[in-house]
Amino acid sequence: MTSNFFKTVLFLLSAVTIVSCDKDFNEIGTDLVGDDHYGLEKKEDNFISAASYATGPVETKNLPVAQLGIYNDLRFGKVTANYVTQVELASVNPTLDDFIDVDKVRLYIPYFADQTDTVDEERIYELDSIFGNQETKFDLKIRENNYFLRDQDVVDNVPQSQAYYNDMNNAIASVASPLVLNNAPAAEQNTQFKFSNKEIITHRRETDITDTDSTEVKQGPGMYLTLSKAFFKSKIMEAPEGMLVNNNVFKNYFRGLYFQVSNPNNLEGVLNTLDFSKGVITIYYRRDITTTNSGQTSTVERRFEMKLNLTGNSISLLNYENVPPQTPDKLIVKGGEGYITAVDIITEAERAQLTADNNGAQAMINEANLIFNVDEVATGGAVKPRRLYLYDMTNGQSIVDYNFDGSTSGDTKTSKNVFGGNLESKKLPDGTTKYWYKFRVTNYIRGLINEPDSTRVRFGLSATENILETAMVRTKNPIAVSNQDGSTTNYNKIPKGSAMHPFGVVLHGPNSPDVAERLKLVIYFTRPEENNAN
Repeated sequence: MTSNFFKTVLFLLSAVTIVSCDKDFNEIGTDLVGDDHYGLEKKEDNFISAASYATGPVETKNLPVAQLGIYNDLRFGKVTANYVTQVELASVNPTLDDFIDVDKVRLYIPYFADQTDTVDEERIYELDSIFGNQETKFDLKIRENNYFLRDQDVVDNVPQSQAYYNDMNNAIASVASPLVLNNAPAAEQNTQFKFSNKEIITHRRETDITDTDSTEVKQGPGMYLTLSKAFFKSKIMEAPEGMLVNNNVFKNYFRGLYFQVSNPNNLEGVLNTLDFSKGVITIYYRRDITTTNSGQTSTVERRFEMKLNLTGNSISLLNYENVPPQTPDKLIVKGGEGYITAVDIITEAERAQLTADNNGAQAMINEANLIFNVDEVATGGAVKPRRLYLYDMTNGQSIVDYNFDGSTSGDTKTSKNVFGGNLESKKLPDGTTKYWYKFRVTNYIRGLINEPDSTRVRFGLSATENILETAMVRTKNPIAVSNQDGSTTNYNKIPKGSAMHPFGVVLHGPNSPDVAERLKLVIYFTRPEENNAN
C-alpha cells in the first residue's frame, strides 16, 4: 500500500511539473532555452518606422500635479509655469452672526519632501520634485481669478467636459484682479519668494485669542504665506447674502486664485511640482458669542477658523519660449506642450514569416523588446524623464504588456518594471555613460502570431509623470501622423501623464547615422527542430 501511495504521488508531481513547464514557456518563454528540442533565434532587423510630432497645446485641466516656477531647459527652451484654481468652502453656509474682524489669513500648500534627519528636535527635509537652482528667488503674485472655470461645455447640443489648455495664461491674466493678495511686508512672501525645504513651526497662540498657548505646531515644507486680511474680510466674511450657501454658488462668486511667477534672480531658474489640491486657506476671525444662563446674559469674544480648499477646477498654465526646431533624423519625447513619437512595427510580411516558415513551423516568442537609445549629444545634458510610456496610439489606451504587468511599488515612476520604460544606464570604457529605455512587447508580438484576427496597432511614446496613469487628455489641435502610403491619420489625445511631466529627451531613430544606436525591435524566438531539420 505504501509503495502504491508513493508511486501515485510521484506521478502527480510529474504531471504538475510538465504542466508548469508548459505554462512557463507559453508565458515567458525563457525556461526552455537551450533544451535539445529547441533552437533559440534572435531577430533584430525587424521593420520599424518612427517619427516625432509636436503636440501643440494640451489639456491641463485638473491634473493631479502641476509645476510652478520658471526654468531654462538646456535642450527645450524656457518654460514659465503659472497656475489657476477654483476654491471651495470646506464647510458651506457658515454662521457669521456678530462677526467682529479677521485677525489673519494663511495659505499653506505642502511640497513633496522626504525627511532625512532630525537635529535639535527640528526635522530636516529634502524637496523631492524640484528641478533647477533651488536657491532661485522670483516674484510670486497671487491674485483673484475672474475667469469662470466651467465644468461642462455644450457641443452640438450635447454636454461634455469643458477642456482647458496649457496656453490660456494670457486669457486668465488679462481678467485677473490687479490686487496682489500675498502682500505681507516681508519680501520672501512675494517679490523674493523661494521654495524652502525648512520645516514650518508655528504656535497655537497664533490662532488662540488668549495668546497664552505656546504649544508648537509643526508642518512639513510648503508654501506658507500670509494673505490680505482686508480682501478676505470683504470678499468672504462680508459676502452678500446667499453667496456662501453652497459651493456651486460660491465658485461663481469667488472664482479662485491665480498664481503668477516672474523675474527669477538667475538664468537657470527653478521648477517645483506640487499637488495644489492639498492647499488650504485658513481665515482666523472673531465673533461675539452671547449666552444666557440662569437669566443672566453674557457676551464673549471668541476666535474661529474658516477653511477654503484649493479644489474644484484648475489649469496648469505653461508658456514656452526659445524652443529649438526639431531635428529630422532624431526622435523627441517631451511632456507638457511637447512631443510624442509614433512607432509602427512588424509588417504583414514579417508577421507571416514568424507565423510559419517554409515548413509550416510557427515561431514561439520568448521575448520581444523595443529599445530606444538616448542621443546624449542632442539631449545636451538636459534633465531626462525617469520614465517613458509606450501606449496603443490607435485606440488611445495601454498595450497588452502593460496590462499583464502586475509589478507595483510605492513610487509612481517605478511600478510596472517588467513592462519597462525606466531610464537605464551603464558606464562605458571611455568614461561616458550610455542611457536607454526598454519596453517589453512580448505579449503584443505573440498575439500577432498566435491570433490570426488580431490587429496591428500604432504605438505612441510619451514622457510620463506617473506610470500608473493611463487616462488620455485632449490636444487643442489634431496631431497629423504620416502613414506608409503617404496619407495621414489625425490623433487628438495624448497620455495624461505626459501633460503632467515637464521634461524631455532626444532619442536615436530607426535611421540614425549611428547604426549601433538605432531604435530596434529585438525578438527572441524558437522553432521545433524537427521542422527546421531540412
